[in-house]
Amino acid sequence: MRNDVAHIIAMWILAILLCSCEVKYPEYAGLKNLEVQRFKPLTSELVLSYDLGIYQVNPVPIKLDKIRSRIYFDDLYMGDGMTTHGLRLPPRDTAWVHIEQNLKVKNFLRNIKELPRNGKINFRLDSDIFLIGERENLSIPYSYVREMSVEEELQNLILRR
Repeated sequence: MRNDVAHIIAMWILAILLCSCEVKYPEYAGLKNLEVQRFKPLTSELVLSYDLGIYQVNPVPIKLDKIRSRIYFDDLYMGDGMTTHGLRLPPRDTAWVHIEQNLKVKNFLRNIKELPRNGKINFRLDSDIFLIGERENLSIPYSYVREMSVEEELQNLILRR
């Protein structure tokens, strides 16, 4: 009888400890090597590639479901896109994952004409990383801004074809 009571108390303590565990969410750690790979005029898609750093603080690996991105040139909305696959992050580490995204851009060529050719503009990538769990969904936002020359990027885009 005494042994049964000890087991019941131990089970209650274990249940309380497991239920009170705090789940920590992954954090945006940085973005590097951003490149405009190509423009697909027939489908109005701009292909971007970059390395995304995500710090995963939990002791178990997790899977991120998708990344949705929006791009702006000098605060002019250019388009958006979604990754086609999820990402697996190792436990307690900063993972640098290579992302290639096809972004649907509307009126891209017309909007490009409005930008200054010989000057620099701010290229901004706003994104959300989605983690869809059993009990809740999570979105981790991040933003990346880089100054770029429109003329240089257009020349590079033409040479990559």
